[in-house]
Amino acid sequence: MTSLTIVDAEATARNWVRNVAAIEALVSTRVFFSVDVPYSKAAKAEWIVMTLTSHTFQPGDLGLQLALIQFECWSPPPASGGTKLKAATVALALVTAARQLSFGNPITITNPGGPTAVIAWADAQQMRWLPDPQVWAPRYVVDVLFAIHGAEA
Repeated sequence: MTSLTIVDAEATARNWVRNVAAIEALVSTRVFFSVDVPYSKAAKAEWIVMTLTSHTFQPGDLGLQLALIQFECWSPPPASGGTKLKAATVALALVTAARQLSFGNPITITNPGGPTAVIAWADAQQMRWLPDPQVWAPRYVVDVLFAIHGAEA
């Protein structure tokens, strides 16, 4: 008999995005759950900030979690070499990787310190240009819907 495992969907998505080669080449491991304004003003390279905006459970499948995650794809302020194009490049790499998950090829994600998770599928829902006037930094926001469940034992 298998047991029900509910996983941290946000951590699973973060570990996935940190291991996509095209995204890692642009932001390295600079994928944060949150970031403060001083970091934004001092940034010297692109980064991603992610926020879990909704988390629901699929009726009829006890372990399937649907998580809508917002990814903010940042480039440093122009004075530090950031540009709209650099922010767009990060956002488009993220959209491409998420759209590739929509083909229905599940991937297993090892969550250090937590249970192993499976991303059954994902899909980029929306991409929008939202520069931040407070820190004068280019930013695109991408919403991705993930279908995630715990690995079966």
